[in-house]
Amino acid sequence: MITKIACGCVALLALLPARVSSQDMTDMTWHMRNNTSYHVGISFYSQVRSGEWPGNGKAYELSGYERHGYTLRCVRGEDICYGAWVVGHNTTYWGSGVDDDQYCSNCCSTCGDGDQEVTLDK
Repeated sequence: MITKIACGCVALLALLPARVSSQDMTDMTWHMRNNTSYHVGISFYSQVRSGEWPGNGKAYELSGYERHGYTLRCVRGEDICYGAWVVGHNTTYWGSGVDDDQYCSNCCSTCGDGDQEVTLDK
C-alpha cells in the first residue's frame, strides 16, 4: 500500500530489501496513553508493505489512563503509523484512524529509530 506520499514512502520502498531476512528485522515499541474517557482501539500500519499490527482486522485495546506498550517486529527503515479510534464510533479518531484511511502529519515513525511516546487527548 503506497498511498501516503507525505510519509516519504516511495523513496523508502527502494531502501527495503526485495526479500526480508531476519537481519533486516528489529523491534520498535510504541508507548501509548489514553487521556480520554473513551474506549479506544488502536492498530499500527506499515506504509510500504502490507504489515499491520495486530493484523487480521483486529485492534489492540487502549483503555484507562495507564501507559501501554506495544512492541512491533518490523523491517528496519520502514515507516509505521498508528491509527486509533473510539470503539463503535469510527468517526472520532487519532493518527491515521481505522484501516489507515486518514491523513496524518505526525503519527508515523521509522522502524529502528527508537521507541515512540503518544498521548491521545480529546
